Amino acid sequence: MDDSSIQIYNVRVDEVKTKFKGHQKRITGLAFSHTLNVLVSSGADSQLCVWSTDGWEKQTSKFLQIPNGRAASPHAEIRVQFHLDQIHLLAVHETQIAIYEAPKLECLKQVSKRTCHILFIF
Repeated sequence: MDDSSIQIYNVRVDEVKTKFKGHQKRITGLAFSHTLNVLVSSGADSQLCVWSTDGWEKQTSKFLQIPNGRAASPHAEIRVQFHLDQIHLLAVHETQIAIYEAPKLECLKQVSKRTCHILFIF
C-alpha cells in the first residue's frame, strides 16, 4: 500500500480482515513464519517489524544499522525471507545483508556492501 499500511485480505469472502500500520514509509517486503506464527514486514523506512498472526499485534521492531559512512537512499528497499527453519530471517538492503533471529530480531550476522565480494571468493 502507498499509505505504509498492511492489509490482511480474506479472498474467500472478498474482504479486508484487518489493516495495521507500523512503518513510516511504504512496505517493501513481507515474510510469514508458520512455526513462530508471525509476519515480518520491511519498509522503505529501513525498519523491520514483527507482527503476531494471533491478533495482528506488533511484537517488536528494529531499524537496520546502516554502516558508518553510508546513507540509505530514499528509494532503498529491504527484502525479507525466512529460512526453511522458519526462525532465521534474511534481510537484504542496498547497503548490507543481515541474518536475524525472529521473533526478537536479534542480528546474528551483518555484512556490508564493501565486504560482500569476499563472500563469493570462498
